[in-house]
Amino acid sequence: MTNVRVGGWNGAGRVAVSVALGAEGILYRSRCDIAWRDVPAVFGPRQTIWTWHRRMAGDGTRDTVLHRLLTHADVPAPDAASAPPPL
Repeated sequence: MTNVRVGGWNGAGRVAVSVALGAEGILYRSRCDIAWRDVPAVFGPRQTIWTWHRRMAGDGTRDTVLHRLLTHADVPAPDAASAPPPL
């Protein structure tokens, strides 16, 4: 995925960030425990990533996504009998 330039007649505008890259940027920042200013540009402008994070934290979206991910992660592992044989 790449960032694309959107704008008016004079070519000025903002960089549109894909939702997947924006979410990955938020996760990257959390995993690496870095400041917002240190988020790599590949994820889009840091102000956009920060704004999405702030909005999702404020309206409860972040908590809902985290709860669903943790619920899915708590699915028990398959037993050893049904596991594929080692290579």
